[in-house]
Amino acid sequence: MKYILGFAILGLSAFSSASLYVHNFATDVNSFDAFGAAINVNETINLGVGTHITGIGWDLTLETVGASWLSEAVIGFGDGPTGAVNLTPGIGDDISGLMTYSSAGVVDLVGLSLDFFLTTGNLNLQYFESFDDVTGQVDSVWKRGSVLTIQYDAVPEPATFAALGLGVAVLLRRRRKN
Repeated sequence: MKYILGFAILGLSAFSSASLYVHNFATDVNSFDAFGAAINVNETINLGVGTHITGIGWDLTLETVGASWLSEAVIGFGDGPTGAVNLTPGIGDDISGLMTYSSAGVVDLVGLSLDFFLTTGNLNLQYFESFDDVTGQVDSVWKRGSVLTIQYDAVPEPATFAALGLGVAVLLRRRRKN
């Protein structure tokens, strides 16, 4: 029986380990208008249905255009058309310019009660402005070389659970024979 218990604990602990998705900006990404505007840049990262988003980290360089402020540039993280978490790295910087922001690691969304699950399996990123200075025009630019880190707990595929169940069944059968 101790083998079965050990196997089950080992199997379950493998499912609860956090994974990291590192999103490197290969090119500049423009922010245009308010959240949901058709012109905004949207990216989709498929992490799997039921994935639990537990943390976000960043090393971002941001540059404003025209009268836009650094505090207006936002990245929305969510599962579908509405954002679950908004990242505003320049919050409080009510100035124009070029600035680099770092979280100095991954911020724990669970501890902040900002964690969420992906019901569609897709993590959507939308780059937008909290205040739109000029509709249809670039207000800020997320510079090439910037990095976003997404920490998540993946939900195992059904086949993984089936293999775990088969392993337990084999162990139970061996136990009965002995």
